[in-house]
Amino acid sequence: MVVLSVYTGFTEGLRDQIIGINAHVMIHRPGSGIADPDQLKQEVEAVKGVQAATSNIFGQALITSGQYSSGIAIRGVDPATVGKVLTLESKMVSGRLIDLADDSGLPLIFLGRELATQLRVDMGWKVRLLSPNGTLTPMGVLPKVQTCVVGGIFATGMYEYDSTIGFVNLETARQLVGIDGDGVQSLELRVKEIDKADAVADVVRQNIGPSYLVRDWKQANQNLFAALKLEKIGIFIALALIILVGSLNIISAW
Repeated sequence: MVVLSVYTGFTEGLRDQIIGINAHVMIHRPGSGIADPDQLKQEVEAVKGVQAATSNIFGQALITSGQYSSGIAIRGVDPATVGKVLTLESKMVSGRLIDLADDSGLPLIFLGRELATQLRVDMGWKVRLLSPNGTLTPMGVLPKVQTCVVGGIFATGMYEYDSTIGFVNLETARQLVGIDGDGVQSLELRVKEIDKADAVADVVRQNIGPSYLVRDWKQANQNLFAALKLEKIGIFIALALIILVGSLNIISAW
């Protein structure tokens, strides 16, 4: 039982690390995106069990710093609300989430600690983002280029995240991805009870209609957690057999 308890704790710790930088429930609208996120946010926040919602834009780019470069997954977030949904603030090594709202100079970008190490950059250094969503010319597609300043460094403890993700504000993400107006690609939700995220997602799906794709954290990571559950069952069976054999040996010794 002690071994199973330790394994359960490990699974929950892994779950918290994964969900800490991702939402409990994600809402996407394939194709056109979400043109009026504020209205949709009001609708979903009225659903029982939803604690908060925030807008999100996702894109891919090449990030360069001098002679170093790497691929990066860009996540555009709303600095005013993202802290209510993600636990990113607690994972910041340098900088604060609200700093992303600063528009007094070049836009800021928050990098994972591993990615910052690969690029040999630190707080205040300039980096360039090259997005493939550029302008079509007779010479081909010219990538969009955006210079940013490293305004924060985070560490989630997950190498996959810390080496590939960068956070910028929504406006910077719109320019890189090519979204007009106030549109976004998705909404991310935080629910009051994490184990009931699937039930809350079902209610949200019914309320907003079939044109939206609603996924909870269990669906987004179902392969990983299904494998962990299967492994836990295997450990339980193995321990049961060991205990059974040990008990039979003790009985036979009498």
